[in-house]
Amino acid sequence: MAIIGVPTDAFGPRDLALRMPFFVAGVLNIMLFFFNIMLFFFAVPKLTTAKIEAIRTGSE
Repeated sequence: MAIIGVPTDAFGPRDLALRMPFFVAGVLNIMLFFFNIMLFFFAVPKLTTAKIEAIRTGSE
């Protein structure tokens, strides 16, 4: 986490530099969560039981 902490330590207080990796991880997790929600709503209308069954029977 030195990639995040060292530049933050240069421009801000040390306690902010120690917390910044957790802030960055939190923001990335929130972004990933919303990406998964968007992907879910994009895929659900296109993914039907008929398509799943067609793929199952085609692979056997």
